[in-house]
Amino acid sequence: MRKRWIVLGFVAGLGLLEVFQLTGETTAITSFVSNSLFKHNLHAVVPGEFYRSAQMDAPELHRTIQELGVKSVIDLRYGKQDPAEVEKLEEDVVRENSAQYYHFPMLGSKELPPEKILELLELYSKVEKPILVHCSSGSHRSGVASVLYLLGEKGLSAIESADQLSPRFGYFRWERELKGWIQGHPTIDHTLWQFQEEAAGRSVKEWAESKVAEPEVRTDLAEKVTKAREG
Repeated sequence: MRKRWIVLGFVAGLGLLEVFQLTGETTAITSFVSNSLFKHNLHAVVPGEFYRSAQMDAPELHRTIQELGVKSVIDLRYGKQDPAEVEKLEEDVVRENSAQYYHFPMLGSKELPPEKILELLELYSKVEKPILVHCSSGSHRSGVASVLYLLGEKGLSAIESADQLSPRFGYFRWERELKGWIQGHPTIDHTLWQFQEEAAGRSVKEWAESKVAEPEVRTDLAEKVTKAREG
């Protein structure tokens, strides 16, 4: 009986934590296994060229940069400071290792605007490689950023690059869709599934540019309709 209550308490605790994930920014629950199996959820997306991970403390970041020969670190978190490093910013650690630090904040709970997609693609084309991109848990924002790298820099299709969003990294599409339903708007990964449906042979850059232009088209059309009515 005691074991049963322990199991029920554990399951209830996980359920409560998942509620926090579904209503907040944390992804600690779904990314727990991936971060346990893979230290810092570190993976080579394109070996020798592009890597993805969770956040690291200063010593681990130093070791990773040195071992992989990283030249550019792109931080997708909203805050720059590692919670474990009260007195040192990540950008200081990166620059101490002769690499360049770029802060490109994203929110995992919100859809990625097409303007941000274009900005990230431009950043990829300019920074020195190898690149290390990371968020907090290495699951959602890092996954989206990795897909965009494969789409924009390597010319892979949406289907070929979609494996960067998988349970192996702590990503579960059903969980993201449930979160989107609860909060009333899509999460960051929705943009890529939308691209997959609407690509029609276009590159991700061409698609994003068309999405940016859409409000202007609608505005122009509305103005024409208004003028026609007034005339």
